[in-house]
Amino acid sequence: MRTLFAVVISLLSAIVCSSVGVAQTISLSDQPTSAGFGQSVTLTATVLNGSIAEIGRVLIYDGTTGNAAPFLYASLDSTGTASLSVSSLSVGTHSLVACWDNTGSSNLPDTCPTTVLSPALTLEIHESTTTTLATSNNPILNGTDITLTARVSADDGAPLVPTGTVTFANGENTLCNNVVLQSGSAQCPIYAAQLVAGANALTASYSGNASLSVLGSSQALTEYVQSSSSLAVSSVPNPSTYGQQVTFVLNINSAASTLPTGNIFIYDNNTLLASSTLSGSSNPGSYLTTSLSVGSHPITAVYQGDDYHAPSSASTVLTQIVSAPTSQDLSDFSLALTSSSMSVKVGGTASTALTAASLYGFSGSVTLSCPSLPSGISCSFAANPFTLTSGGQQSTTLTLKTGSSSSAWLLFAPLLLIVCGAGKLTKNRFASIGFFAMILPLLLQLGCGGTGSAGYSGLIGTHNISVTASSGSLSHTQTLNLTVTQ
Repeated sequence: MRTLFAVVISLLSAIVCSSVGVAQTISLSDQPTSAGFGQSVTLTATVLNGSIAEIGRVLIYDGTTGNAAPFLYASLDSTGTASLSVSSLSVGTHSLVACWDNTGSSNLPDTCPTTVLSPALTLEIHESTTTTLATSNNPILNGTDITLTARVSADDGAPLVPTGTVTFANGENTLCNNVVLQSGSAQCPIYAAQLVAGANALTASYSGNASLSVLGSSQALTEYVQSSSSLAVSSVPNPSTYGQQVTFVLNINSAASTLPTGNIFIYDNNTLLASSTLSGSSNPGSYLTTSLSVGSHPITAVYQGDDYHAPSSASTVLTQIVSAPTSQDLSDFSLALTSSSMSVKVGGTASTALTAASLYGFSGSVTLSCPSLPSGISCSFAANPFTLTSGGQQSTTLTLKTGSSSSAWLLFAPLLLIVCGAGKLTKNRFASIGFFAMILPLLLQLGCGGTGSAGYSGLIGTHNISVTASSGSLSHTQTLNLTVTQ
């Protein structure tokens, strides 16, 4: 009896121990369930002992049952789960198996160290493709036909030449449906009536080939259809006098809904006068020059166009006539400063000579000014205005004064009245003298600009002083740098 009882106990113990030893379960899933070559697939493995998360790591085998070296591994987290990403699988069908590794070793084992294996997971890796789309011409003038060409190639560089069909579309409108690939290429002729003025969103979509496990692909491009444009150029004044400013005005007309951009060039008898870059303004701008020689100038303009506007040239040649000048046409005067920079302390003055000279027989009255002076700086001229005679010149002195403290001395008047009043009230001359002695330091301090240069701290630094001479419509300005120090 004892022997039989012992045998039963032994068998029960073996059953219990065996159940504990195989309680671990492992599962393996993937997302997505199939992928193109080079695309990333996330594998998720979970190892549980009943409902309790196991620790350790997960080993992934490809096409084996755990009797070879794994190609991927990851540690289990607190939930007994490990996520692994793989993008290196070759094209074809893969049977993936997960193994639980509880050895704690940092080295990868040659085989699965436990008997805990997941069911095999089938993962399909398809041949991915790239489709490129090209057009025979872009941009094109409205009314022009084009041809689209799509080329399809395998992404992994394999010698596989994709087969199947390509569909071409312009937005939601199909242009060519199910064009069969020939040596990896397909073409679609597009007629002008199938395009609209402006931007056209063209696409080529390759269907793929399920029997060869080849994935489809697509590409888009924007085909621009230009509206015709016309360019006109005019000038003001015309005729003009040598040395006179001439303004060339440009105008572009187009049926496009967008405003023109791109470059415009102005030529004087095939010699480039100027170029301008348009920025989408309704007014393409103008060009000013004073350098045209005496004579007749054939002026032309060329617009290079942009995606929405076709190139164009001025429809007619503008003839700009420039006549020889007279002394009255050129009469002017010059303005010069002897010093272009000066330095002065706060409360001080600085002076320099200023000279105006007659040009081309100019004569008349010239008025001087210092517009937009910084606060605390004043300017004056020894002679202003003055008269220039034909061929003559006139010099005067410009004086700049900083931090004038004259306003402080105005305080003397009321303060002296207070002093005198105090003397009369006290009938005591000595009291007046004493009171004056007390306020004398304050008066001296105010008379000397408050507390030194602190009252004019905003003046410290360098200022650009503009000096302007004007006579009728003529005006000339010189700039002087004035540095104010303490």
